[in-house]
Formats: sequence, structure tokens, C-alpha cells
Amino acid sequence: MFCVDITRDGEHVESVAEKTEVEARNAAFYRLMRLQGNSTDYAMQHGGWAIGAAYPVKLKMIQGTAYFPSWAAAEIYYQPYESGNISERVREKVRAGEIYIDKPPTKPGEVAHIDQKEKRFFVTIYERESEAERVRAYVGVDGVTYRLLIEPVAIEITRREGPTYRIDKTHKAKRWAECWGILRMEAATAPEGGGYDKHDFVVTFADGFTYRGRYDLKHWREDSCDLAAHCRQSLQWLARDDRAAALSGIDDVETARRLLQTHDFGQGRVLPPEGAAVEIVRNYQTNPLTSEEVKARYK
Repeated sequence: MFCVDITRDGEHVESVAEKTEVEARNAAFYRLMRLQGNSTDYAMQHGGWAIGAAYPVKLKMIQGTAYFPSWAAAEIYYQPYESGNISERVREKVRAGEIYIDKPPTKPGEVAHIDQKEKRFFVTIYERESEAERVRAYVGVDGVTYRLLIEPVAIEITRREGPTYRIDKTHKAKRWAECWGILRMEAATAPEGGGYDKHDFVVTFADGFTYRGRYDLKHWREDSCDLAAHCRQSLQWLARDDRAAALSGIDDVETARRLLQTHDFGQGRVLPPEGAAVEIVRNYQTNPLTSEEVKARYK
């Protein structure tokens, strides 16, 4: 979520919150137009109004208030709880300062809205997120927003078993697709009809995280030679199998679930967490891949 604050003469008037930065900015301009009745440019140049920069937020709480949008709304709310003349009882509460027929005051990051069931104002309170908590994402050609996964930048595969002239030989790659050729080549001298040769691997991602493991390579007639699938299946077992916590520990389970949401193991498209502050880095509907980018990506 992103929040934008609207001020006048430096004083906070209200805030708006939307799923994306662009939507929050657009909502703020629309709300300002509704608030002062003129064009937003005129209001900001001559009326002291201002729209702040969008900032990422996360939901903290939603709380009810003693503020009502109208006398009728207050009467509907108190109908089940009061006897006698409801209109007069509501007016007594207003005179006593127990309730208010007005919009509630808010602070930056707080959004007032009317609960249609209770007919009174509620306030949604957001707290600012750090830049590290923002989720980078892209809009696919299908118009759906997907998380931008952290890609590997260096992969090392070292053979530990097999012919002596191939032992401890390390191959290097920069992407998952290159690993197939390496393993396919080594699989020519791997056991067939039973057994395997151990290969150690280290995958370094763009954020510095390293994933280490072992690949038990069989002959190419019996092996897919797919390192990404091997890693992905291991993580998916940890993340989804009911026995994983007892066998591997809850920390490994939580790490696997996080990695499948944040790092590229060939798992395909991943949706951002619900309610997360999303930063759109590219819209492939309006800005598709160029021919040069396609060649660079798939060469």
C-alpha cells in the first residue's frame, strides 16, 4: 500500500491510501479536486493546498469513532440501543460531546471512511514502511502484477565423484539455463542403471544470498540435468510437506517459504503479498521487450 497526504497551508487535511504509488497519487489529486472545487493546479498555486509524495505503508489497525456523517446515520446507529425519542437522545449526546456529526480529525497516514453497516466513521491507521519492505514488481502482458524475483548472478558446479580426470573440476554459469549444458556434459560419464555421482553447487543471487546443495547426477538417459528444478523441488518439499518441520526444523521451513516468494528458482510468476507496498518497475503491456532485449535474454 502507498499513502499520500493532502495539506493546506502546511496543516494536514486528510490522507488517501491505495495499492500502488500511481493509484495513490491519482486518488490524492481527485480528492483535492473534490475538497476545494477548482482545478488542482489552481488550488496548489493560489490556495495553499499541497499533495505530498507517496510513501509505502502497511496496515496497523482499524478503529471505530464517535463521528457520524449525518443526524440520520446517528439515529440509525442508536436505534437498537436507545428507547423513546431517538432523535432527541442523539441531540443530547451531541450536546454532551459524546458523539459528533462531522468527519473525524486525522493525522498523516490515517484514512477516515464510513462503515456502511454501522453508519459511522472508522479510521484506518497505516504505519510507514522502510524502503527495504517495498516489493518490486512488474505488470505482465496479461495485465496482472507479479513480484520481481531476485535472479542468480553466479552459479558454480563442482564434481566430487566419477572419473579421476573430472574430479574437483568446477564449472561456472550466470543463469539457470546454462547449468543444463554443464550437467548434460558431465552426465555422459555418470553411472547408468543404478548409482550416481555427487556434484556440489553454490548459487549466488543478486542480493548476495547464497544457496548451497548437492546434485546426485545420473547418466543423461536417466537424468533431466535440471539444477533449477532440483533446487525448486527441495524448497517446495520443505515449504509444503507436513513432515518437513519435524525432519528439518521450522527455520528451514520458513526459509524455504520465503525463498520461493523472493528468489528465482524457476518457479514461474509469483504474486506480491496481499496488502504489500508495490513498486512497479516495468509494465510489459505498455513497454514490451524489444528485439535486442529478447536476444540478450535468450542468447
